[in-house]
Amino acid sequence: MVLEGPLVRLTGFSVRLSESQATLQEQLRTSLHDAGLSGIAPKALHKKHPEPEVTALMRLLEKGGTVLQVPGVGWVGREVLDGIRARIRDWFAEEGQLTPGQFKDLTGLSRKTAIPLLEWLDKERITRRSGDVRLPGAALR
Repeated sequence: MVLEGPLVRLTGFSVRLSESQATLQEQLRTSLHDAGLSGIAPKALHKKHPEPEVTALMRLLEKGGTVLQVPGVGWVGREVLDGIRARIRDWFAEEGQLTPGQFKDLTGLSRKTAIPLLEWLDKERITRRSGDVRLPGAALR
């Protein structure tokens, strides 16, 4: 037996998706890729993909490091988040600070999505808030 947090499993056990589940998981990846930084809220994802196993498949993708659930934004693909990290690193190489308005211009996001994403960037220490601006965080150094 193997104990992983609150889960117990048999040694050697691994999840194997059925063909239909693997197809659905690929459709979920495509939906996330298409959403970009705007992400997909769980409710919208379930509306687009009403299959009952969507939440479990998203958790498998999250455990595999493919997606992340960003509070206030929804599910976002990891490659998209890695891309914004690189863009922010490039920004700070040229500029000393980043305002929410500049972040909106940089990403093309609305304020409704940009602010929660900035808060997530602060939490991940990619940026750090100082008054009304963001400065480079410890994770960028």
